[in-house]
Amino acid sequence: MAFILIVQNDGTGTQESSNYRYEARVNDRVLKRGTLQGFNRSRPWWCLVAQVVIQQSLRFLTREEQAAVSDLTMERAAKESK
Repeated sequence: MAFILIVQNDGTGTQESSNYRYEARVNDRVLKRGTLQGFNRSRPWWCLVAQVVIQQSLRFLTREEQAAVSDLTMERAAKESK
């Protein structure tokens, strides 16, 4: 059994930010499809993957709560990468 996360740039966005389609699978079975918009292109690829996971795992929180958790997660990840 394999868990597969496919993240693909959808060709839209700006030089500063981009938009992505993603699909989570277990083998051939699609678990979830979605989009992520406005991702800052200056962030590393693993922040993109983290943002997809955050978007899905925190979907039951308010937007303000989601933003706060997302900001904290990205700040920590940036510190750890140095």
